[in-house]
Amino acid sequence: MTDPRTHEAISPDLAAYSMDALDDEARELVEQHLAGCEDCTSELEELMEGAANLAFAVPTVSPPPGLQDRINAAIDADMN
Repeated sequence: MTDPRTHEAISPDLAAYSMDALDDEARELVEQHLAGCEDCTSELEELMEGAANLAFAVPTVSPPPGLQDRINAAIDADMN
């Protein structure tokens, strides 16, 4: 399959691609385009680096006491 889309058409899909959020057809088009487009490859690398850094961008928060017990009780009640 030849990629019919241009750089401008592929670029908006790169963020979704970096998060594995594209369907098979769109993913294949992006991958084919990436094979020959240094600009999109570079943009994808930046997006993936940014996504990886998100995990460190927010402070760690401890759950409130008893949360796990309340979750388990809700699951048990739903299963009965």
